[in-house]
Amino acid sequence: MYSKSSPRLEIVRRVPGTFWEPTPGSGIHHFGYWSDDVAADTAELESHGYVIEAIRRGPDGTPFFAFLRSTTGFRVELVTRSAQPSLERGWAHQAEPATGHMPVSSEE
Repeated sequence: MYSKSSPRLEIVRRVPGTFWEPTPGSGIHHFGYWSDDVAADTAELESHGYVIEAIRRGPDGTPFFAFLRSTTGFRVELVTRSAQPSLERGWAHQAEPATGHMPVSSEE
């Protein structure tokens, strides 16, 4: 689930034994950033020791998003800026669930 205001907060359900574990000792899974060039920004982070944990490519083969982990466990998500308008429209139109429980979404 995403917050409706900035800075954006995304709630991700912890899934033991998978990529969806928070950074050890912090409870935080990742910090996300818009990227004008996910491939180039990913390569730059890799040059500083970050390791790709997950990447999804768009229909044209360019990375849509990438999750990278530092040597300390800190994670960064890079999302193509071209997706920003459609994602923001989706965030603005989120409906409150009738149960009062907020659904949790993953990006994969």
